[in-house]
Amino acid sequence: MRRFLMFLAILLVACQAQPPQTVQPTQAVSPSPARVYVEPATLQLQVGQSARVRVMIENVQNLRGVELHLTFDPALLDIADDDSAFQGTQITLGDFLAPEFVATNTVEQGKIDVAFLQTTRQTVSGPGRLIEFGVTGRAAGISVLTLDLVNLADSNAAPLPAQIEHGQITVLAPQQDVTATIPSVPTQTPTAIPSTRVWLDPPTVQFRVGQSARARVMIENVQDLAGIEFHLTFDPALLEIADDSPTPEGTQITLGDFLAPEFVAVNKVEQGKIDVAFLQLSGNAANGSGQVAAFTIRARKAGIAALTFIEVMLADSNSFPIPVRIESGQISIE
Repeated sequence: MRRFLMFLAILLVACQAQPPQTVQPTQAVSPSPARVYVEPATLQLQVGQSARVRVMIENVQNLRGVELHLTFDPALLDIADDDSAFQGTQITLGDFLAPEFVATNTVEQGKIDVAFLQTTRQTVSGPGRLIEFGVTGRAAGISVLTLDLVNLADSNAAPLPAQIEHGQITVLAPQQDVTATIPSVPTQTPTAIPSTRVWLDPPTVQFRVGQSARARVMIENVQDLAGIEFHLTFDPALLEIADDSPTPEGTQITLGDFLAPEFVAVNKVEQGKIDVAFLQLSGNAANGSGQVAAFTIRARKAGIAALTFIEVMLADSNSFPIPVRIESGQISIE
């Protein structure tokens, strides 16, 4: 399952490169959480019948960005493609918050993933429509529309509390005098192997307990790179990652120097995992090959430990994802 939470966090701060906005002294953050809900909350369709569904928000103050993930039963429902200009299936992003920077807008495998922010205008407050999509009944049954993750951010990229209310669609078998038409699922074209590669250098290391070695996260053959997020796991019983920065607290690794870490959303090592997400805000995006990050490994105990990339996400200067091929590494300790 793709995770966009951390990536949205770095994207939200891109808006802070814009001129600062004047906030009226009387404006205050609402003490109560915003309400995010599916409208209509319940819906009945016959097989082959279509309707529009919206995700609404109310009682929100100073909203700048939104990320939400909605699940449905793809055996019972089809989601319409609202934008034929792009490959895949996209839904309509609402008119309440202007989608001036779209991190993701996809529908696949029974899930709608959306993350976008408003960058050039003032933040929005009150009620409105976040997203809208067309749904068609495929087969009889009951499908819950579950908002399994909703993140709201204000103009300072701080989270806003939200109360979430899900929806439900009941699909009825067609009447005998009605011929239901189930939309066909398009045949997918085989995906080409990405030319951009992210890998560990060196890919394999052998050393003894107590020894240290330096590892680098490298990238090659990338174009127009503006942001990166990666998560790398290791066995903390066998390995220890050194702290490359005495401030702030905790353990951090070295970022760069291929992409300038001008805004760092996260850089931490804890519980056998390295989490990194940063963005280059000014100047041209990066092209070519180089070092993304580096860290020092210390051997604690004999054994074989994998250094595994569980996720790598790249974004270009227009916030579009860049396909990437990932190669993990391995440490052998004697």
